[in-house]
Order: sequence, then structure tokens, then C-alpha cells
Amino acid sequence: MVPEEAMASTVKIYNHYVFPNYLRPWTKHEGQSCSGSGFAIEGRRILTNSHVVNHAQLLQVQRHDRPGKWTARLLSEAIQCDLALLAVDDDSFWDGLPLQLCSDSVPTLQSTVTAVGYPVGGENICVTRGVVSRVDLLDYTFLEQVQGERLLVLQIDAAINPGNSGGPVFDQVGAAVGVAFAGLDEADNIGYVIPMPVVRLFLKIFEASGSFGQLPSLGVTFQSTENKSLRKSLRLDEAGRNGLLVVHVAPLMPAAKAGLSPGDVVMKLDGHDLAEDGTVEAWPGLRMPWEYLVTKRPVGDDIEIEIARDGSRFSKTVRLVAEPRLVPFHDGVDASPSYVIVGGLVFLQLSLPLVDAGMLDYLSDPISTGDLVRKLGARRKEPEECVVLLASILESELTVSYDRLIGRQLTKFNGDAKAAFSLRALAVAVSGAGSKPFLKFEFGEWLAVLETERSKKAEKEVLLANDVISWCSADVDPRGDVSRLGCVTAFLGGK
Repeated sequence: MVPEEAMASTVKIYNHYVFPNYLRPWTKHEGQSCSGSGFAIEGRRILTNSHVVNHAQLLQVQRHDRPGKWTARLLSEAIQCDLALLAVDDDSFWDGLPLQLCSDSVPTLQSTVTAVGYPVGGENICVTRGVVSRVDLLDYTFLEQVQGERLLVLQIDAAINPGNSGGPVFDQVGAAVGVAFAGLDEADNIGYVIPMPVVRLFLKIFEASGSFGQLPSLGVTFQSTENKSLRKSLRLDEAGRNGLLVVHVAPLMPAAKAGLSPGDVVMKLDGHDLAEDGTVEAWPGLRMPWEYLVTKRPVGDDIEIEIARDGSRFSKTVRLVAEPRLVPFHDGVDASPSYVIVGGLVFLQLSLPLVDAGMLDYLSDPISTGDLVRKLGARRKEPEECVVLLASILESELTVSYDRLIGRQLTKFNGDAKAAFSLRALAVAVSGAGSKPFLKFEFGEWLAVLETERSKKAEKEVLLANDVISWCSADVDPRGDVSRLGCVTAFLGGK
């Protein structure tokens, strides 16, 4: 049974939020509201899920034992960990509120746990009991097109219903062993819990830097070496069970700079034997995919890799960093609703949030659609490289017949491939092209051309007709941190 004091630390969270609009990033979606759960921890802070407080305009919290709501503010959130930390500045909120003790251990299989929170369907606190049925790795963001970084997770045979998210999960002595965060729609009585080692990582990084950033990646793609003929060709012990073949190394990652290359076989990672099936011993009696050794660490840590190459063995130390992806994965982490509009041509950066917003649904050309899908999990080859595409057109006389180019990747602007590397590079190139007679946009073999002077004259009318106050978003403004309205004049030639 969970002690009353432990349940009293659980609070209800109200979030009034506004989502960005990735298809029309100069606007936002209408405001909405949701509720979730959280609990008070050391330092007079409230721990909850990131998805409970994401894009908040107003956050309020309510105690289990008192009426009324208190205004809260966001201290930090980690979308990849689905964790967030809140503060309440009003001292009266904390009067008599117990701060929850958090366990440092991971509960074992078949351990009884209790989830406490405020699921939809009622106003009062709710208690759900179950057992730990699996300890595994999971991408907390549940990406559909690609797989993001995976973290340690607990699966329990108790439903985590909407509203339960962010609430504490207790062991049998009343210590918090995790944070409830998800349930499976297609399965009954299956819930997921963020275990305390992940919470500790989040808190450690926040306390050291004031924010979270991203999870680290090794930037290496492996192939199993379970095939005996493959092992023999790699000069590995045919009767052995260790070693993973390196098939790709992200060129911008420290592993590449350390000399790791395709054809190498990694035998040990962080001092742990790396099995032929890609698993390591996480602790006695439990094996995990090798990513466990990476994502349990903060960005900036070093990890040692033992490599087999041409019959010899040696070790390398590799710095763990967040991987710079060609196509960003997460809104607010590596993706943002940025844009550049030139003569009604709307250029956006390809990202998973843009895909989730329905970008691919608007494309009629299966070839260009397939090209974009293949880029979703690709790795950058250049530091600033991304995929800039013509996402839509704000119709005018200038853009007649260019609708067939929608969904195609911009490859050159005025003959310069570097200008198509990013939205910022494009904005800089466009703002500096005022003396050119034409603005030429190349999409592989396809071409769109605007007359510069006509584009300047029509630009303001196109923007005003579509309620757009700037031809580019502030984060890609070629003049740096100025007002969005000022960005209009950067292309039009005003002051």
C-alpha cells in the first residue's frame, strides 16, 4: 500500500498550449488545453512529462489535499526523455506538501508497483496497481518513420491512461521508482514507466547546465556477426559470440574522427563485451541492446571502444555528442518552424514535424515523395547541410505553372549549391541578390525563375494577402536578431 504522504506529493497539472504550424509557420494553431500529473521532489520542484507541458502558454498546478490552482513555470524539458521540471514561486503552494523520495534502483521483473495520478474520467486522484513485466529500451518519442535514441524503460501490466502521464510510480515501500508516461492503445493493461536512472540523468544535466539539450549518439551503424562464414572472413573466433561489424560511420561524428571505419569490428564498448547480436550485459541476468551504454550518459562524456581490424586489436576513446541529422527529428530540439518566402515560393526545411503535419500528403509526384522519404534517416555530410524544399506557393502572377515543383528539394539558387544548404543560407543569398536581373531556383533538372524587380514589387502584396508579416522567420533572418517586420524590408530594399 502506498503511504498517504507519498500520494499527497502528487499534483494535477493544467496546460493551456498553442502548437506551432509547420505547414504555415508564420501562424500557429488554435489554443487548446489538457491536463496531466506530476509530483513534488527535492528542491521544491515538480517532475512531470514533457508532453504534459509542451508548448505551454499557461501552466497551473493543483494539490491533492487543497482547493485552488497555482501558476507554475517551466524550468526545463527534455523531449527525448519525455521529462520536464516545473517551479511554483508561491510559497503557500509548498506549505505542508511532502517532497517525494526517489529510489535509485530499477525494480526487478514481477515487482509490484503502483501508479498514482489524475487520469481522465474523474477529478480525484487515482491509484492503479500492477507488476513490472519487462525491462527494455524504447524511443520515448514513438517516431514512426525512423528510430530515435532509445532509453531504459519499464513495462508494467497496468494501464497508463490519458491524464496519468507524469505521475509517480511507487514501489511497495512508497519510494518513487519511475514516472508514468505512456500506454498502448492497441493493447489492454500495458503501460510504460520512465525509470529513475533516466530521471537522474535528466536532473544531473539540468543542474549542471540549466537545460537539457539532446541525448548522445555514437553515430555508427552495425551489422551482427552471427553468421559463421562472416565471422571467419573477418578473422574472428568462429566459436566466439562477440563483435559487431561496422557498416557506416557518420562523417561528422567523433567516431569518424577517431578513425573508426566500415569493416572494423567493435569487440567492447565502455568495457562491456559487445555480443554478436548487438547486446551487452546491463546488469547480472539482463542483456540490453548496446545503445543502453550510450544513452545512459550525458553529451560530452567519453566512451572507450575496443576494435578488431585485420587480426589486431586496439582501443579508441570517442566523445559522445548529439548527432547532427540531415532531417531534424524533434520540434523544439533540432527542428523549428522556420521559413523563407520569395515571390510567393514558400521554402521550408524538411523535418519529421513537417512530415507529421502532413507535408507528404500534399505531394502528387511519387518520385519526389520517395526521394524525401529516403532522406528521413540520412546523415549529414556537411556541418550546415539540410534539405530545403519548395513546400507550397502563395499564388500570384509570378508563380504561374510552378505548382509542379512543390515537394522538390532546392539544389541551387542562382547557380550556387551552398545557398541551398539551409534556410539561413538561402535567406542570405536572396537578400544579397537584389542587383541580379533574375532569381533562379534549381530543383535538380527543374527550374523556377522570378524577375527580381517584379518580385520586389509584388512581394509586399503577396505577404499582406496571406497575412504574412515577414518574408522569413526571425531565426533565419540574414541580419540577425531584428523584428520580423524588419525582415520584409531586407529583401524589398528598404531601410
